[in-house]
Amino acid sequence: MIDASEIIIRPAKDEDAIPVCDLLRDLGLTLPPKSEEQKVMAHWHRMWTDNPYYKTYNEPVFYGWVMEHHKQIVGFFGTVPRIYYMKGQRMPVSVASNWGVKKEYRSHTSMLCDAYFNANPIAMKLVTTAIKPTGKIFERYNGKRVPDASLDSVYIVPFNLPKLMVLKFSKGKFSFIAPLAKLLSAIPVWKLPFRFARDKGLEEVDVFNMPADYDAFVDRFVQSNNVFLASRDVQSMQWVYGHGKRDLLKKVFVYRNADNKIAGYASLIDEPIVGDNSFKRYKIGDLAAIDTATKTAMLKALIRYAADMKADVLEVHIPNTIRKQEIPCFTLQRKVPSFPVFYHSSDNRINEYLQDKNNWFISPYDGDTILG
Repeated sequence: MIDASEIIIRPAKDEDAIPVCDLLRDLGLTLPPKSEEQKVMAHWHRMWTDNPYYKTYNEPVFYGWVMEHHKQIVGFFGTVPRIYYMKGQRMPVSVASNWGVKKEYRSHTSMLCDAYFNANPIAMKLVTTAIKPTGKIFERYNGKRVPDASLDSVYIVPFNLPKLMVLKFSKGKFSFIAPLAKLLSAIPVWKLPFRFARDKGLEEVDVFNMPADYDAFVDRFVQSNNVFLASRDVQSMQWVYGHGKRDLLKKVFVYRNADNKIAGYASLIDEPIVGDNSFKRYKIGDLAAIDTATKTAMLKALIRYAADMKADVLEVHIPNTIRKQEIPCFTLQRKVPSFPVFYHSSDNRINEYLQDKNNWFISPYDGDTILG
């Protein structure tokens, strides 16, 4: 029996990076190998010391809290600060990230929870990669689900339907699907994608060399949307889309209208299926458009782009900003294993505002979903 009086909860320090990452790796989180200490430190500094939040808010870097027993780190609750806007006004948000506790200490997890929710200097807290235990922790501390039931849905544009069928149904009692899919692949009608003409308005860009008029688009988008949304300024974009621990291929685009002004921006993430690198999956990581016509044009252009890149599917994980009926072609739908987005605020004004689902603009760009 572990004596709770021997457990110490304290703020994490920079020198905790290696033992914390060792702990999280042992618990199954994806991190650079233990043998590559330089990459481990690069990941740690990317998440915290290189975070553009600290260039906006002049505060000491704060990593989160560790659980220590006999001078050994046995738990960590990270908090990654991010810049958001609410009603056009800038505000700080604490993103719950890199949480983990050794199995034999999990009966004492509440000690870390108390620190995160009660000693956190940031009033607004968000988690966007919630598994069931994380969601339950948020709810235990009076946190809430984002009030949009559709967030547990993923829409799928199937460019290679037979291959998708094999991936989904080729095992166990559905083993007959594999030969059926091969037959279907020979029939032209099954050879998706749905083609759209290439749109010259869609322009792939380098986040470290953004167009000079990009910030003007961001300012216009923030001020014209009376919602809660993450900052998409150049520094934030470089931080989010720079190399992470998984080294996912991240493509960023702007969309120019007939007047050659930026009217939208989007990103695509090349994220292979775990255990099957031969299946090419693209995900829309983010999409922000000035108006509905631009959004439709961008979706068509992104679908064509993904098709040209020989993707097997294009997934849309942002049903609250892109509704199924807005995707201009045939789509399938699946559910994620657990509801993904929870929030908590100690500010009643923020809580009241965010109880309306129309006040949210959320996508995989939020939190730490594509930061890694």
